Amino acid sequence: MPKRVNQAAGEDLVLTSACNYYDGVTQKEAEDFYNAMKDPKDEPPHLLRLEQSPGESGR
Repeated sequence: MPKRVNQAAGEDLVLTSACNYYDGVTQKEAEDFYNAMKDPKDEPPHLLRLEQSPGESGR
């Protein structure tokens, strides 16, 4: 039976989701799809920063 939140180890979180937007899709298929869209050359978000113009303060 679908649960609103399923954190059980070993369960397919997509198939057991109550609001399954991916009807008939497994968690592995969803993860593979989105992982294929990632660009390996992109920096992780924690490494991104806003560029400052010379003379700007760090505030």
